[in-house]
Amino acid sequence: MDTYFLLIWMLIFSAMCTGALALYGSRLIPGMKIALPYTLLMIAATGFACVHLLELLSETLQYKTLFHNLRFLFLPYIAILELWLILEYVRKPEWITKEWVLPALAIPVAATLLALTSPWHTLFRYNFSLVTTGSVSYLDYSESLFFHIYSGFSLALLIITYLILFNESSKTQTLFEKQTIILFAALLIPTVITYLFVLGITPVPGINMAAPLFWISAILFTIALFRYRFLDIIPAARSHLVDRMSLLMLVLDREGYIIDANPASYAFFSREPGTKGSWQIDDAAQNWPELLSFCREEESKKRELKKEDDGTIHYFNGTVDLLTNANRELDGRLILLQDITRERVTQNSLNEVDERYRLTINAVNDGIWDWDLRTGKTFFSPIYYTMLGYEPGEFEGSYESFLSLIHPEERKLIETEIERHIKTGDTYTLEFRARRRDGGYSWIQSRGTVVERDDEKKPVRVLGTHTDISTRKQSEEALRLANKKLQLLSSVTRHDILNQIMVIQGYLDFAGEENDNPIQTRYLGKVHDAAEVIEKQIAFTREYEQLGVKEPIWLLVQNLVEKLRSGDIAVACDCAGYSIYCDPMIEKVFYNLMDNTIRHAEGAATVTIGCTPLDTGLLISWQDDGPGIPDDEKEQIFMRGFGKNTGFGLFIIREILAITGITITETGVYGEGARFEIKVPRDGYRRESPSESLD
Repeated sequence: MDTYFLLIWMLIFSAMCTGALALYGSRLIPGMKIALPYTLLMIAATGFACVHLLELLSETLQYKTLFHNLRFLFLPYIAILELWLILEYVRKPEWITKEWVLPALAIPVAATLLALTSPWHTLFRYNFSLVTTGSVSYLDYSESLFFHIYSGFSLALLIITYLILFNESSKTQTLFEKQTIILFAALLIPTVITYLFVLGITPVPGINMAAPLFWISAILFTIALFRYRFLDIIPAARSHLVDRMSLLMLVLDREGYIIDANPASYAFFSREPGTKGSWQIDDAAQNWPELLSFCREEESKKRELKKEDDGTIHYFNGTVDLLTNANRELDGRLILLQDITRERVTQNSLNEVDERYRLTINAVNDGIWDWDLRTGKTFFSPIYYTMLGYEPGEFEGSYESFLSLIHPEERKLIETEIERHIKTGDTYTLEFRARRRDGGYSWIQSRGTVVERDDEKKPVRVLGTHTDISTRKQSEEALRLANKKLQLLSSVTRHDILNQIMVIQGYLDFAGEENDNPIQTRYLGKVHDAAEVIEKQIAFTREYEQLGVKEPIWLLVQNLVEKLRSGDIAVACDCAGYSIYCDPMIEKVFYNLMDNTIRHAEGAATVTIGCTPLDTGLLISWQDDGPGIPDDEKEQIFMRGFGKNTGFGLFIIREILAITGITITETGVYGEGARFEIKVPRDGYRRESPSESLD
């Protein structure tokens, strides 16, 4: 009777212990994957102990058989839950796949169904009888072939479970050895007891002592949970974590022996793997005093370490964590070293570049600006401020600050031009007046270009320079005034010379009328022809002196052509929206081309003007339907003096266009009409939107 009551109390204690562990594990399920199989395993153990207890308390064959069969609501699944738990423990959850989970559940589920329905068949356990000869009454029964299949299947699962635990956990070496050993023992004890019972080895005849002794496994689980933080710190398979990480990892005991290290550490310190325990940090770091000092820290710390090796300096981010036991006594230290040499070298290089950039900014006489379109913030270099008399940083770095300094008469135009250039992505050069600190204005040349775009190719950053061109503008103004005076002088002189030529020609006419000598008449004719040549040359200076006098400007080709729509020749133009950067005298180009067509293209009825973008720029073609120009004259027509009239027209055209780098050639086919091709450089033309073109 004493054995009976001992078994009862042992089952009660086991059920209480495993139930408490199940309750504790359930609270961790949301945050830890391993908590779910652990909790289910504890529930199965609790259920098994409870129905075993009810079976012992029952006195009749009917109830003992009932509760005996109810064991199989829990017992068949313990092996599967243990395998699940171990796979989570060694971080191999990917092994749990549908391909083997469903077949693995087939035999346990069948065992449960057959056990619960055993009174009506002989497919599992049958011929139940009550044995009362011993100290504790128990059931005797016969076992079918399927029961032995189920039993062997469960044993195979358990063996696989323990092999996985042994194989994977051995890779973690000393870091989790105690935790793993305790877990292994907690799972193995009930298994050994159960299969000893199957072999007929048990201290109490007919009684499987696994459930009454669950409390032993429960105590081991408790130690693993609260002493070694079984569910909090799970040893990831070394092949997935420690073995593959590039950080150097060393685990030292209190005496400074290296009791664990990863392959990266063995390679760095030129040691053979597996020499832990006999390898001291004093030996490993004998030429690295800074590391030795770091490994003796009395508190957890992080610090950068430097190691010089054959003239080469290596940099490491070092971390030391103290390992303590339950009594908060020092057990050892965990050392992690991350090689940051490449990052440090890169950072040093960047620092050198930054310093070089800073020196460059200070050395050049231009103001540097850097505009972030996303935030509106703008960086202005010190010279950006000082060139206008301000102290560095005196006003806010922003686009609005930049605009506020521009002369009111030019602000809107400059803002529009900048927005347009940013939209098109073109590099721009603009000139405007900017307000100085003393209230006056300086001329500034602003250059800018888009240097960064987002994933959608939209501009997000613009970089540029400001140059003070006030001195140049003053020189240009002085030159303009000098040119104006020279033009005035030239105009007066030309007028006086032409008057004198007219007097000469008048007297020559008088002399010719009074002269009867043929030789003198011939001489007077020569003098008269020379006077006419002089008159034409003086007239040419009136045209040529205008070249380059005024600043080049942007003009719409369409507007220039519109002024030609007169006479009997029809003009067709396909250049809408195209502007070219040219001398204001460009009007004479189109006028002279039209004059050339009228004078020389006999029978021409139509002039066609087209604009074609090329990789090198813009091609403007002028084509008529007249007789054309002979091949041997295609270049001569641009020479000064060539032609039936003054010979200045096409010569002047080429000179006007050349001011802004524009060229002109004749490429037509003789007999099919003349074709003049005007080639504008790539940065000398732009295509404007219809709304801009109307302006």
